[in-house]
Amino acid sequence: MAAPGRLGGGRAMSLRCLAVHGGAYYQIEALEGRYAPHFTALARPEALPDLAHFDAVLVACRTPGFRLVPVAAALRGFLDRGGCVVAMGETRPDLWLPGARLTPEPTNWWWWLTPGAELGVRITAPGHPLLGRLRDRDLTWHLHGWFDPPPGATVLAA
Repeated sequence: MAAPGRLGGGRAMSLRCLAVHGGAYYQIEALEGRYAPHFTALARPEALPDLAHFDAVLVACRTPGFRLVPVAAALRGFLDRGGCVVAMGETRPDLWLPGARLTPEPTNWWWWLTPGAELGVRITAPGHPLLGRLRDRDLTWHLHGWFDPPPGATVLAA
């Protein structure tokens, strides 16, 4: 995610991405281990750094929404200044992300065992710098539902 790109306003830059997570063992293994080089910084919600230093904030799946409530104003301000927030399922975005509504979907953990099966997740903004090196299959593991985006939101995948 640190590949050169353009994010808003036409200014060239290296993408600066913060990953926020709750500290569960699987988040630590993935974000503080194997995938750490893809992020500029990692933080728990309670230790959210100054968001002015980032272009994008990824909130990892299953980061407890109640832990994001105290930093909701900072995240809203970040969005208002043109930042990009990537919200994932099971974070209760209705608590901390303005206008976000998640429509729950029963999780099919075993879809990949059926030959030819797919979840149907597609990149909808292929020119966005967060998605420059990703394909549809890179965004597909399982899903907990879908977002009904608020007016003005850019949907990256659906």
